[in-house]
Amino acid sequence: MAHQGMVSAEELRSAMRTFPTGVVALTSVREGRPVGATLGSFFSISLRPALVGFSISRDSATWRSIGRSGRLGIDVLAFDQESVGLALAASGDDKFEGISWRWSDNGLPIIDGCNAHFECRVENCHRAGDHFIVVARVEEVRRLRDVPPLVHCDRNFHQLAVVSAHYAGS
Repeated sequence: MAHQGMVSAEELRSAMRTFPTGVVALTSVREGRPVGATLGSFFSISLRPALVGFSISRDSATWRSIGRSGRLGIDVLAFDQESVGLALAASGDDKFEGISWRWSDNGLPIIDGCNAHFECRVENCHRAGDHFIVVARVEEVRRLRDVPPLVHCDRNFHQLAVVSAHYAGS
């Protein structure tokens, strides 16, 4: 165990594996071709104006593509899209091989079968260790499907199960 204030990367990674996250596909365009990455760090920031955020590795080739245009798509993956999550998480140039997708009216990739699609423009980008924390302004959003989302926890994909139909909090 590390000394107080000196947490190792492996200790942090191990503890964070216990926290489930939703899975999204971050998409953009490079030289007329779709590019993408899988993210588990997507969150709502503000309703007015409509802002969302995510974190991404500073080494990400997808991020370098987005950085040039500032335009990006975010697709909330559905429970049955594990193969999409795995494909976009892999290294390589043609991650969209075998993925069913189409172009949006604004020229961004939309992954077929996703629960929701956000079209955004980068508003702010903050360096945070080996990642960037990105704030993006939502310019368009569509809810496309009403099924449980894909969830990632402890290095595996999962489906949600309803435990209680009502929130009992105050």
